[in-house]
Amino acid sequence: MDIHCGWPPGYIPTPDFLALVAGIDYLRGISGNCRAPPGPRVCSRVSCSWGSAIYYCNDNAGEVWVPCRSLGDIAASIVTQCADQFNNGRTLGQAFNVQNWNVIVAAGEC
Repeated sequence: MDIHCGWPPGYIPTPDFLALVAGIDYLRGISGNCRAPPGPRVCSRVSCSWGSAIYYCNDNAGEVWVPCRSLGDIAASIVTQCADQFNNGRTLGQAFNVQNWNVIVAAGEC
């Protein structure tokens, strides 16, 4: 995974660190796969609570299925690398997979 902090442009950091951790735990608790519709540049919100969201994005022409647990693990990696320890853990980051899909941790309307 190639993780970029403070990315992507146009997104803002999560407002609630604990809600983000709850979203990560939620995804890690799902035993099945999460689906990303055909792309490119198509994102689905796979978790969102108290304004903190996790998005699963697809840059492939066909749909992509990934274990939801893996998306939670990737979101946790983004938090580990990108959380602002001096600003209540606010996080903004994007992790790119070599198979042309990515995960974004950012604020969301929920």
